[in-house]
Amino acid sequence: MHIQIIGCGFAGAAAALLLHRKGHRITLWEAAPHPSAIGAGILLQPSGQAVLQHLGLLEASLHNAQRIRALQARTHTNKPVLNLPLLNRPTYGVTRGAIFQQLWTALQHSNIELKLGQKLTSIPETADLTVIADGSRSQLRHLVSRPWLHEYAIGALWFCGQHPPMDTLQQVTLGTKRLCGILPTGPNQASLFWSCSKTEYEAYKQDPRSWQAAVQKVAPEAASLAQQATPDTMLFANYRQGWMPSWHKNNLVVIGDAAHPMSPHLGQGINLALLDAYSLAKHLPDLPAYEKARRKHIRIYSTLSALMTPFFQLQPDPLASTARDLFLPLLQRFPFFNHHLEQAIYGQKGSWLRPWQELEHIT
Repeated sequence: MHIQIIGCGFAGAAAALLLHRKGHRITLWEAAPHPSAIGAGILLQPSGQAVLQHLGLLEASLHNAQRIRALQARTHTNKPVLNLPLLNRPTYGVTRGAIFQQLWTALQHSNIELKLGQKLTSIPETADLTVIADGSRSQLRHLVSRPWLHEYAIGALWFCGQHPPMDTLQQVTLGTKRLCGILPTGPNQASLFWSCSKTEYEAYKQDPRSWQAAVQKVAPEAASLAQQATPDTMLFANYRQGWMPSWHKNNLVVIGDAAHPMSPHLGQGINLALLDAYSLAKHLPDLPAYEKARRKHIRIYSTLSALMTPFFQLQPDPLASTARDLFLPLLQRFPFFNHHLEQAIYGQKGSWLRPWQELEHIT
């Protein structure tokens, strides 16, 4: 088949490589003239690792990554909220760029046709299949079905800098107004994220010292990392939540964030995008089978991320933060709760009570 892919993010790049290996002729369109990963650090879960392993890119992607052995959260008054060991399956903190660079290098060493610097608002040419993978702000998904979309008033300021070695993802809450986190992404490197609105972010860029003082007040352990930030190195990402009635129509299919944007509270965005690419290559040309294979898994994570957002990052809500700080420590006393929370973090939830079995069969 001649397959054109619109968008060279994680979903589009992985789909191009996987479909090319199946013998298809690939044209990959990308708006940026020089594609690169935007953002700082991510959690690379076992689900995403399995796809990168299948592509032969996992070892290189993890060259400077940091194994994460626990997820911890506390309030700004030092009251413990969550302490979840991540020991059963390896989970890594890694920069987005480290993974994307491996995908991009593999693309450049293939005979995939790359059309860069092409911002598309319509389907450019006739092909046997068009894969729409142009991200959470997709301009083309409406050609498949009309999505339900919600853009939150908040997002996160990201910064990546030097930090002493650590092996836990640490988060500090100030009610539901602020969430500050430190994600190790290498032996001496970490990403700092800070929940804020776009307006607050612009003010922080004008006066970084005001942001650094706020970090010091809420999460002193992150202050040294924040002190390294400059306006040019401070990034911002809006949070969106979305759902499409269908992901395919005729010879069009939507994958990745274009199909199912969600808030990042379970750290699954890139992992789900890689799984979409793998599943599409596996089920092609049967698009209904692809959608059936991915729907339940995506629905679980989309629902969980939507449910978690008001309890961690939204407008100030004393009731939500009180309920979170009271019940999460109590629930952690039950192994059943910890087991399912761990499965969710690993990307293994296939239903509310059962694991997702397909992960074990990615080879």
